[in-house]
Amino acid sequence: MDRIRKPVQWTLTGLIVTLVLFWLAHPPVVKWLVKKYGPEYTGRQVTLDHFRLNPLNGVVTIRGLKMMEAEGDSTFLSVEGIRVDLTPSKMLFGMMEIAELHVDRPFVRVVQDGDRFNFSDILDMYSDDPTEKEGPDEPFRFALYDIQVDSASLSYRSALLPAPFQVTRARFTCPQVIWNVPLIEALLQLDMLNGTGIELDLDLDQVELLYALHVTMNNAPCDLLASYVEPFMDIGGLDGTLHADLLVKGDGNDPVNFSMKGTLGATGFALKDPNGVKLVGLGGLELVVDTVDVMNEVYRVRRFLMDEPYLFVELYDDGDNFSRLLTEDSSATTELEEELGYDPENPFSIMSYYVNMLAENYSTMSYSLDSMEVSNGSVLFNDHTLYHTFRYAFTELEVHAHGMSSSSDRMTIRGRSKLNKYGDFEAELALDPTTLRNFELEYTVDRMGLPDFAPYTITHVA
Repeated sequence: MDRIRKPVQWTLTGLIVTLVLFWLAHPPVVKWLVKKYGPEYTGRQVTLDHFRLNPLNGVVTIRGLKMMEAEGDSTFLSVEGIRVDLTPSKMLFGMMEIAELHVDRPFVRVVQDGDRFNFSDILDMYSDDPTEKEGPDEPFRFALYDIQVDSASLSYRSALLPAPFQVTRARFTCPQVIWNVPLIEALLQLDMLNGTGIELDLDLDQVELLYALHVTMNNAPCDLLASYVEPFMDIGGLDGTLHADLLVKGDGNDPVNFSMKGTLGATGFALKDPNGVKLVGLGGLELVVDTVDVMNEVYRVRRFLMDEPYLFVELYDDGDNFSRLLTEDSSATTELEEELGYDPENPFSIMSYYVNMLAENYSTMSYSLDSMEVSNGSVLFNDHTLYHTFRYAFTELEVHAHGMSSSSDRMTIRGRSKLNKYGDFEAELALDPTTLRNFELEYTVDRMGLPDFAPYTITHVA
């Protein structure tokens, strides 16, 4: 027994000493290795304040991770803390399992210049195609559980944005990502510097690329969309805020396989010209969508409310106040846009594509609009092509419609407006759902002042 006990004791003692030496020596060694070889593998200076691996339970703790920009003048990435709970026993059998992955207070600074980013140099280092291997590769078996990213922040700068896009606090959670389980469930919550709140609840099938996304957004400034308008139109900015609560489903392989339901809205919207003159405005907008199914051509809208719509149009000898703001290259298209029929990076182009598709196929679609209300609208028109300027205003504009659908025999829209403050206009429009070429329009005009049209009579008949 003594001959057996002593070798065992020496073996255990050696193992304990080895673990103790590893426990004491590996943190500074890892920090030194990261600092020395970080530039070689990332092209950046990388530092760590703390690193610890517990060999008994497989827990890794990291604090103070920092990666600098390529120029070394500012921080590209920093993480206050990382905790990784490994399962060493399964690693021995070729299974990478992480029971817990928590990342605390990460910060990322993203700068875009054209199609290049401040991290493109890192991607370029690993962009070479891997050497093809003969025979099927064994799948990499992994399992990640309890993924959490807390108190993340992001700064995104681009010439397309009027100001940096900043996320002050973000939280990401995902219960599991497993190599042989296609479904990923994730929740992302964002708080912006401007007070905007966004929440994304995503279910994604990695194999079929089927997705379901619940999006809620509050107090998002409309000016974030200005960068998509400015390449086509010289504007002075967008005012107002957006809000949404949408459930979206689709197929990443087929953009037509897309459905949506929920609410969309805007408050205090205004499109201005470079001189600050308001061209288009909305006091409030609410769109309640019951069903939008593009593939099956089913469109059900429960409610469409528009309060205080505003439109200002001026006519000149060389065009109008809208066409004069269009940029010279506004009609330029890329090869990808010509192939798809829309610019995939421009939401307005995508919206225009779907609107055109709806207009071309409306006769075969199943659609309904339970109620439409437009109130307190204004349309101002100035004609500067005459000897004297002609000015006319449609105010107190109202439009109402109820129970409009493709199955109706007749769809009726009613409206009224003030004409240059004193006149009254009322109309009723009856439409044939099968073809918009067939319609009936009845209207009455009362107290419309003829002197308002004097600029036309003076110009044309002296």
